Amino acid sequence: MLSVLTERASFISKLLLNEMPENVDTAFAQAQLQLLPTSYKEFSVSCSCPDYAVPCKHIAGVFYRLAQLFDEDPFLLFEMRGLSAQQLQQELLKSPFRPGTRVG
Repeated sequence: MLSVLTERASFISKLLLNEMPENVDTAFAQAQLQLLPTSYKEFSVSCSCPDYAVPCKHIAGVFYRLAQLFDEDPFLLFEMRGLSAQQLQQELLKSPFRPGTRVG
């Protein structure tokens, strides 16, 4: 996952400014990786309510809340994939493509 984020200067610049690059999902797809789920079926969910629909209203509520949290802080996507904000920043700063670095 880190190589997708640290190989493009435009990604590094945006991420260091705490902004999510607009086409980050495309870059992940090109690397045959997935940042965002494409279907609720990728989640292992259960609920103790008597509603047999999947997702039930409780699970749907959790999905909506997660979406709201991701809107507020898109970097939670990385955290849910096991990459903390601190780790991400450290790796971005190691990249030879980071802003202010001379090449050649």
